[in-house]
Amino acid sequence: MKNVQKITAATLLFALVLTMTVSCHAQSITPENIDSTAASFIRTYFPDVTVLLIIKERYDYDVTLSDNTKIDFDRNMDWEEVDCSHASYYTEVPSALIPGKVSQYLQQYYAGRHVVKLSKSNRKWEVELDNDLEIHFDKDFKVIEID
Repeated sequence: MKNVQKITAATLLFALVLTMTVSCHAQSITPENIDSTAASFIRTYFPDVTVLLIIKERYDYDVTLSDNTKIDFDRNMDWEEVDCSHASYYTEVPSALIPGKVSQYLQQYYAGRHVVKLSKSNRKWEVELDNDLEIHFDKDFKVIEID
C-alpha cells in the first residue's frame, strides 16, 4: 500500500513539474505584433474577424480569432491547422485552403458536407467534416483512414 502511495505521489509530482515546464514556454503575443506572414494569411482567408489572442509555445503559434476560429502556425509561420468547428462566423474552412484533390474527393463522396477542420503536415492531411467524420490523406492525397 505504501508503494502505491509513493508511486502516486511521484506521478503527481512529475505531472506538476511537467505542467510548469510546458507553461513556462508559452507566452502571449499582442495581435499588433503578429508576424506579417500570419497577418497576411488571416487577412486573406478570414477578413471579417480580428485576432483576439496569440500564444507562442516553443516552436509554434496558436491564434484565436474573434469568431473562435483557431489557427496553428509553425515556427516559419506556415499554417498547420485551421479549426472552424466552434466558430460563429467562419463556420467552415475557406475552400481556397483545401487542396484540389481533397475537394474533388469530398465532392464525389461527401457532397453537401463542409470542412470544419483542416490539418496538414509533411506526411499527411486531415479533414474533419461537419458531421464529425475525419478523413486522413497521405501526402499524395490518397485516403489512408476514415474515422
